[in-house]
Amino acid sequence: MIRRKKYFNNTSMGRFLLLVVFLIKVNLTGYAQQYVLEDKSTVVLKGSSTVNNFTCSCQEEWPVLKPSLVKGDNRVDFSNTNLVIDIKNLDCGNRMMNKDLQSTLNADKYPSITVSLLVANGTGVGLIQGAWQTIKAQLKLKLNGNENAYWTTIDAKRIDDRNLQFKGILDLKMTDFKIIPPRPFLGMIVVHDEMEVNLDLYIRQVN
Repeated sequence: MIRRKKYFNNTSMGRFLLLVVFLIKVNLTGYAQQYVLEDKSTVVLKGSSTVNNFTCSCQEEWPVLKPSLVKGDNRVDFSNTNLVIDIKNLDCGNRMMNKDLQSTLNADKYPSITVSLLVANGTGVGLIQGAWQTIKAQLKLKLNGNENAYWTTIDAKRIDDRNLQFKGILDLKMTDFKIIPPRPFLGMIVVHDEMEVNLDLYIRQVN
């Protein structure tokens, strides 16, 4: 089976990291480069219960994103950066777990998750080839009809002139979004409140 590459003008809840590329490559006239998200990139939602752990990967293709930004002193403010994720495109490895996740996230009433990049700090220096640089980003998540903003740390590295790598972890709680962690099998199993979005993105410039 031929695997199609995912394009920036096509990330998971967490593929918001693609937007950070604008901090490095945006021309001040407003023109932005185009990037390919390589197949080896991973975006995974992790959670746990009293009996096991679970991981759900994002299977999504994205429309063209045209962010607006205002650059300040070692800070960039963003608008128009919404990534809309269809909850039914989160794959937890089997159909039953997929249905459980959709039910837990109230997907029938709120079928999508929206992730927006609001602010990025620590962007005053361009990426150096082979060296990791830390970037702090503020994200807004909308889930189950509720919105919350989070600060997270992103590690970024230039691999070569056309290739970049980004790593980041975003810690969430279901109760932040008024979601009650399920207790299946008459309460014998407890799903923990804490969830984690784990990203490891390889991005290649194509123009």
